[in-house]
Amino acid sequence: MEKIIEALYKLISYASGPENAEAIVKLPIETKLAFVSLLERKEFPKGYVLSVPGKPAEEVYLIEQGLICNFMLADGKEIGAGFYAEGGIGGDIISFLTRNPSQRTVKLLEPSVLWVINYRQLEAFYRDFPESERIGRLLYNYVIMVQQQRIEDLVTESAQTRYQKLQERFPDIIHRLPLHFVASFLGITQETLSRIRAQK
Repeated sequence: MEKIIEALYKLISYASGPENAEAIVKLPIETKLAFVSLLERKEFPKGYVLSVPGKPAEEVYLIEQGLICNFMLADGKEIGAGFYAEGGIGGDIISFLTRNPSQRTVKLLEPSVLWVINYRQLEAFYRDFPESERIGRLLYNYVIMVQQQRIEDLVTESAQTRYQKLQERFPDIIHRLPLHFVASFLGITQETLSRIRAQK
């Protein structure tokens, strides 16, 4: 339980500050235990597809080990739409929250150990433990902030700056991502990415 609470604390602290992250530490032990009991620990092989487009995402995942990548199709090509590794929350989180049909394929690029959170079970947990809803909102802040950062970078930064920021934010993850994924995630071609990397 401690590792899960610590991971959630870090995510909330990153998005909303440590003073807000203290909310999860201060939850009653009964609430923490009830939340942890929702989670189902599963192991998956590399290449496993967690969800496909066309219906609302029913699960999100706390990542103990591994790498989740989200892809969207554009003109028949897979475009990198998001990635999540150890200590993060992965899946099509926007579809999970809004209940809108997913536009993404969620796939594992490495053998992974995930803690699965089911939407209906999570909603029941919020009803039973209303004090926990604030934690949910704070985690949503993290998702929104990450999405906003990416949009702003795509609009305002050069390709070289976007790549440099990606390296700085995720130094332990970027080398685990395929070149074509990184390029499409940054909104550039593989050739442009290769030139940028060659300048380093």
